Formats: sequence, C-alpha cells, structure tokens
Amino acid sequence: MTVTRWMPLLLLWVCCHYEVQPSSLRPIWKPPQFPCDVKANESEVKFDCRGRRLRKVPDGITRDATVIDLSENYMPNITGPVFSGLLNLTTLYLNWANTRRGLRIGDNVFKNLTKLNHLGLTGNNLERIPGNLPPSVETLDLGLNKLQLDKMNLSGLTYVKNLWLPKNCYIWMPCGRNVTIMNSPFAVMTKLQTLDLSFNNLTHVPQGLPRDPHVSEWVMSNLRVKLEEEGEKYLPLCLEERDWVPGVPVLENLTHSIQYSRKTLFVLTEGYVKSGIFKLAMYLAHQRLMDENVDVIVLLMLEPVLQHSRFLRLRKRLCGKSVVEWPRTAAAEPWFWQNLRNVVRVDNQLMYNQTYSKYLTSR
Repeated sequence: MTVTRWMPLLLLWVCCHYEVQPSSLRPIWKPPQFPCDVKANESEVKFDCRGRRLRKVPDGITRDATVIDLSENYMPNITGPVFSGLLNLTTLYLNWANTRRGLRIGDNVFKNLTKLNHLGLTGNNLERIPGNLPPSVETLDLGLNKLQLDKMNLSGLTYVKNLWLPKNCYIWMPCGRNVTIMNSPFAVMTKLQTLDLSFNNLTHVPQGLPRDPHVSEWVMSNLRVKLEEEGEKYLPLCLEERDWVPGVPVLENLTHSIQYSRKTLFVLTEGYVKSGIFKLAMYLAHQRLMDENVDVIVLLMLEPVLQHSRFLRLRKRLCGKSVVEWPRTAAAEPWFWQNLRNVVRVDNQLMYNQTYSKYLTSR
C-alpha cells in the first residue's frame, strides 16, 4: 500500500523539479539526427537549414533538392565535394554561414552544380570571389564581405546577370580608404544587367560598364543613320561610344551630355531600365526640368518595359508624343522614324496635354 500511495507523488515531484531547475542544469541543446526542415511542392524541394548551429554541411540532403538555405550557422569552411551530387540545385543560400568568424570556401565547391542559378554569399568576410563557379549562375550576392573592389578579377563571371557587391568597404567592413575602380573590370561581364556597388567609399562610377551589344549595334547602325544621315534635317547625336571624352568620369560625361543637348533620348530595354545608369540619367534629366523648366525626356520603347510604371503612365498623359514605341511590323518603320524626327525637333512643352500643362509648366 505504501508504494501505491507514494508513486504518483514521486512522479509529480520529479516532473516539477525538472521544470524549475536552473538553465545551467538543463540538457544541452543538440540537433536532431537530421537538422533541416524539408518542404516540397510541384516546383521545388527546399531544405531549410537556417540557424541550426551547424558546423558543416549536413549529410542526408537528397539529390532532388532544388533550394538549400544554410545561412546563419557556424561553418568555418566549406571545401571538397560537399555539393557535388546535388545536380538539381538551383538556389543556394550561404549568407552569414559562419556568424562567429569568416567562411573559407574552396575553389571547386560549386563547380559541378550545373543548374545553380542563385548563389548568396553575404556576410562571410570573404577576401576573394570563389573560383570555378558554374556558368549557370545568374545572380551572385557578395555583399558585406571584404573584397578589394579595385583588385577584383571578374573574368570568371562573364555569365552573371545580377551582381551584388554592397558594403565591402563600409562601417561594418571598414577598409580605411577611398576606392577607385580602374581598368573597367566589369567590361568582361557582357550579360550584366544589375550591379550594386552601394556603400563602398567609391570615388566615381566605374567606367566600362557593359551594355547590350545588340542595342549598341542598333543605335549605331539604325538610330544614328536615320537621324544624322537621312531625313530633311540633320539631327546630330551625342553617343557614349563615339563622343564621350575618354578618361573623364561617367557622371561628368553624362551630366555634360544632358545639360547641353536639346533632347535626352532613352532607348529602353528590360536590362537597361534595371541599371543604375538609367536611374542616374533620368534623375539628371528631371533635375534640368526642375531647375530650368525644360523638359528634354524622350522615351524610345525598344522593348515593352515599365508597363506597370506610374511614371510611364503619367508621362503618357502629360506628353504622350514623347513616348514612342518600336513598331511590331516592318511596314510601320518609316512612320516610326518620321514620328521620332518630329519629336526630337519639337519642344516637349509644345506637345503637352493642355489639361495638365497649365499646372506643370508655369512657375
């Protein structure tokens, strides 16, 4: 009878005692046998290993993995063929992979990931870009590292479309000097569409930023010929490839071109509207409108971009004739060129919608 009476009390006392014991006596947290959460749907298989205190890439990630997140862990290095069998991997996040110190990455770690499209390496104190990245990588995030931007070799990144390099020389990652990027290191990145160099103590915008070769060829062989060599009136252009002063910073050349030109013609493509140079040029053109009350903006839509842009909708309402679209058929091209010549010759204010002009053109 004694045992029967005391057993419930004993069990209750043990449970309560375990709950109130100090944290130093509680069992140390240990990861389960497989530390990652797995989520799968029709389009992807994601292994979420974020913030699991991992010191190495865990075993057990299956070959059908398409997305792996290993961010915010304690991995001091990643070397060897740890990802070699994951041939379906498209996205790999290694942001702050070692939150205690830096991360060391071997040169051939990502070499065999032939479907890898997005690689995130933010916040790892990297001093160099990992070598032998597969040509499938289109987006590479290298922000908050310790890369020497003026000494980078980008010859292995010719396929990258989106390159993020912010804060490699910043308050959190101080390099103690101004950074001047010379010798046009980005010129080899012929597919580059988006480049982020913010917060890096840069002295000026780097020269030799790549542009779409098809657009450049179209400008030189079509736009230049139609405006400068054909038509009733000669309409000279100021072209970067031909007329900008070599060795002068991009900002100075761009400012001078916009300031002393009758019109600023933006040839819009999907890649160009995402670039920083487009935003800067648009800002300078708008600044001239604010300072001098002179509207110089002409938008040539070589591709159907900015379709949901409020700016474009307002532009079409205010001065619809200053927005011209490349025709879908060859038969309409003569009309397009004649219309463009008229737009370039006539002041934008004379083409304004009268409903809006009395509010936007008077001082």
